[in-house]
Amino acid sequence: MRGGRGNLYDAIIAWYSRSPYVHAEFAWPLCQRRPEQWLGAQPNGGVQCRPFDYLGSQEYDLFWISVSETTYADLERSLLREIGKPYDWRAIAGMVFQSLDRKTRTATAWFCSELVIYKLAAAGVPLQRGALSTADRMTPRDVAISPVLVAAGSHLKAAL
Repeated sequence: MRGGRGNLYDAIIAWYSRSPYVHAEFAWPLCQRRPEQWLGAQPNGGVQCRPFDYLGSQEYDLFWISVSETTYADLERSLLREIGKPYDWRAIAGMVFQSLDRKTRTATAWFCSELVIYKLAAAGVPLQRGALSTADRMTPRDVAISPVLVAAGSHLKAAL
């Protein structure tokens, strides 16, 4: 997602990552061109499936990746196990305050780009080098600039 809703949290992410991208999540179900839901980690509610229109008319970019049926099935099972886990505030704080950085990734909580990057890397599709060990330090910008993804264009949710 680009730009965000204009809140302070989105502004901090955009400033920190030096990017217009402030959020990343999976289109759900993964195989549909026009998702019925999004699956991702948000500060409000942690990891959840959310309705396709939950962000209103927020502008976003879609990125595509081709995977085998086996990889797809593994990724889907893996993501479904994460629903209900809390937002990873400690990893967010650890990016800014090194004393809070755990130095190792735990799977007890997630933030948006951490979930996307880690789960794809675990399924055998690393978006960036070192994705599993450094996923808790990667931002939505790191998802967007991955050479593995193919941009599918910009969209306004309200227009779909």
